[in-house]
Amino acid sequence: MKMLRPARSGRQWAGAALLAALALPAIAAPVPVVELSGRAAAAAPSGAATAGAAGVSDLFAQVQALQEEIRNLHGQLEEQSHQIQLLQQQQKDNYLDLDGRLSAVITGGAAATDRATAPSTPPVPADRMLAPAAPLGGSPAPVAAPAGAAAAPLAAPATRQGEQAAYEAAYEQLKQGKMDDAQADFQTFVTTYPGSSYVPNALYWMGEIGLVKNDTQGALA
Repeated sequence: MKMLRPARSGRQWAGAALLAALALPAIAAPVPVVELSGRAAAAAPSGAATAGAAGVSDLFAQVQALQEEIRNLHGQLEEQSHQIQLLQQQQKDNYLDLDGRLSAVITGGAAATDRATAPSTPPVPADRMLAPAAPLGGSPAPVAAPAGAAAAPLAAPATRQGEQAAYEAAYEQLKQGKMDDAQADFQTFVTTYPGSSYVPNALYWMGEIGLVKNDTQGALA
């Protein structure tokens, strides 16, 4: 019995040595940490490059959008500038048209006034107007003039001078460009002197003033 114990101890030691020999390669084998780290390091630049490309694409899209907006604003600016030029030209044309019409009114008014003030027939001397006709049989008999006959010829020149002065005053307002005052004066003249020979001229100028002022009612008055 005592001789078998050392043999068992030797086997145990041999088994322990074998197990130790088998365990050493496992302990000494390199752990594949470096390989995994290398894969992660290789994958990291790829992800960064993708994110950078996406950022550049977004920036490029924003730049294109800004350029398109600038082009639209430039087109609107050119269109508004063209409209302003058209309005300025239209205003200039309206001013020239109004100036031409006023010049025609003033020039025509001067000619019409000259025609209106010129006597249509030469004046008849007073002695011829008042001389009585001679009788058939002899020397002319004296004729007594009526009491009111001498005063009647004097009233007509005074009225004539008054209506002429009123007409010329209204026309002077027209020549000075005072359209409202001229129109009112011509209207007063027509009302005050309805039988005057200047009434057609006054009505004509009232119509012209109404047309210049775009006053249809005043032009037809």
